[in-house]
Amino acid sequence: MFPSGSQIDDRLCDVRLPEHLLSNLHGVPVDDDVARSLGEMEITQGLNERIHASLIEIAIHSELADAPGANRAVTRLHRIPQSGIKRRRRLWGWAVGLTAATLALMVQMGAAVGLLQVAKTPDPIPELRMVVDIGPMQLTSPPPELPIEIGATLEEPQVAKREEPSQPSFLPLDLDALGKPWSDILQLVASKVDLDQDMILSRWELYGSQNDPEATTPVLEDVSIETPRGLEPPMIRGVYDRAFLLRENESPWLSPAAHPSLAHSRPPLTTRTYSVDELSRLAKQGRLADEDDLRVEDFIAAQRYQYASQLSARPGGMNLASYAGISPFSDDDGMLQIGIAPVSSRSKPEPTHWTLVVDVSSGMAWQNRLGEARRTVKRVLRELRPTDRLSIVAFRETAWIAAELVTRDQTTQVLDLIDRWEPRGRCDFAAGARQGLSAAVDGGFEGQRRVVFLSDGRARWPKNVSDEVMSLYDRSHELGVIWQWIELAEPGDADDAMVKRLAAAGANAKQIGANNRAAWALLEDWHGHSLLAAVDMQIHIQFNPRSVKFHRLVGHNASAWAGLQPIEHRLDLRAGEEATVLYEVRLQTRGPSQVATVTLQWKDPKSGEPRRLRKRITRADFAATFEDSAPSLQHAALAAEAGEVLSRSFFANNRSRTLRTVIAASEALDGAVSQHQDFQRFVQWLRDLERIRQRRGD
Repeated sequence: MFPSGSQIDDRLCDVRLPEHLLSNLHGVPVDDDVARSLGEMEITQGLNERIHASLIEIAIHSELADAPGANRAVTRLHRIPQSGIKRRRRLWGWAVGLTAATLALMVQMGAAVGLLQVAKTPDPIPELRMVVDIGPMQLTSPPPELPIEIGATLEEPQVAKREEPSQPSFLPLDLDALGKPWSDILQLVASKVDLDQDMILSRWELYGSQNDPEATTPVLEDVSIETPRGLEPPMIRGVYDRAFLLRENESPWLSPAAHPSLAHSRPPLTTRTYSVDELSRLAKQGRLADEDDLRVEDFIAAQRYQYASQLSARPGGMNLASYAGISPFSDDDGMLQIGIAPVSSRSKPEPTHWTLVVDVSSGMAWQNRLGEARRTVKRVLRELRPTDRLSIVAFRETAWIAAELVTRDQTTQVLDLIDRWEPRGRCDFAAGARQGLSAAVDGGFEGQRRVVFLSDGRARWPKNVSDEVMSLYDRSHELGVIWQWIELAEPGDADDAMVKRLAAAGANAKQIGANNRAAWALLEDWHGHSLLAAVDMQIHIQFNPRSVKFHRLVGHNASAWAGLQPIEHRLDLRAGEEATVLYEVRLQTRGPSQVATVTLQWKDPKSGEPRRLRKRITRADFAATFEDSAPSLQHAALAAEAGEVLSRSFFANNRSRTLRTVIAASEALDGAVSQHQDFQRFVQWLRDLERIRQRRGD
């Protein structure tokens, strides 16, 4: 029989307590002692922050009890796994619980006011602000003058109880007035679509940028390895200033008496005007080319001197002209000009209406193909006779008539037009062909009608486009319009399917590179024979050391150092072209009459036989003043000085790029050169460049 509870109590009263138990129990502090001890205890900063965070969380839980979805969120936040607690002695548990309760009570009393303040003061509502930049993007409707600014609020739980819209709110904005693509994009924003999704980017690019990859192709600069130019420096010591060549990148003054090799000069021949063409184009935009990109020989070659009309020679022969005088910018130096021009033996075609259809899409930026098209237009303008007319059609995605039935007297206006062309956008060959054929047959012109297409071709010709072009060619054949199709691409750079189809149908179609040959391809077809007048032409000048103290070649800045690169001195010259060499010379005070001997050599393009011309230069050929010099020498000397000033040459009269001195010398001339139309255009061009220079502060 088990004892009852009272019997157990009675028996325990007789149990003897262990020694020191009562004294240990009396040592346990009471509640007041615990509170007093805890009040004097120093609490660490980290513990204090954790306690505050716990209490704030409890307060937020109570405040958010009515917020939608808050219970579920708080439940997730408070889902903290609990670990099992081992049974401990009851006395030890009471002590720990009492300590924790007392500590919590003290902290809670101290933080109550701060907690209520935090609970009553909500954080500001975060705002999403998106600025839409309408900079270079093309819109289907006119964009606003200022960037559109859209404000929207983010939907999230708020501390303060207030009603918030379920959808983002926008500033008042008429989406339809913006037009596409902005109206569609803003609707996506309103529906909270992630604009960074691949599907959205594939459809809208970067939030409304153009989908056409070619439409944003930048203008590419024609970067190529510069061919060696200038005079090849002699391999001699002591008498040639090689340090000057390396420092200034220009050939120094040479003394014929110092060494026999310095008395002989073999200047390069050129008809290139690339740097002047680019300078003219930039000037129409209010800009100047970089001085390092300018070539003085291009300034000389860009002028028309009319050598063929000044001298008589048998048809098919060569004119070798020479003029000498005093430099307009130095009383001590003289100028020697040597001009070369083939005698024209070209046929005289019937009056012709040229229609040039020029591709101005982004593909024409590659390898400066649009520059080649500009040079072709300029050459055709130069070849126009009073009975000829020129129309120009430009095309990209669409085609338009840029000039219609102009004459050579309107050259300035046409050049201003084509210099403003910039390559961009895609290309619709069929649209260009349709507009070109229409321009060729309209206007009631009586005579030959030619339509010339200048483009960069295509990587692959679609059959429908090729078929439409061929259909237009058949129609032009019926109307008596002569087709010339020129792709400014080397064979292999573009698909030649269109060229082959047109050539098989009887059209003059070919692929050529952008190397100054397109104009001659169409002009030779116009005349019906080759215009090549001389092959492998080169010139030699032998200075008399007893008459010439110093000489230097104007322009042709050296690009080959120490003779490590071979320099090409030869030139193929065609009918209608001119080549000019200009020297600055300083004569001996006394000496024989003969100053120099000029020898011109070339090969006949038909027979291949070598030909030669020789000419002597004497002191009597030098005019006493610059005003008494030949008009062509005056023109060449002023052009050379303008090139040296703009390129900041060491030999320029001033190196500040101011053209005032050159303009003043040009305006002072009142002879035959001042009446020449080409010279008048040149002087006006100098005035325009000087105004740009002053405006820029160069």
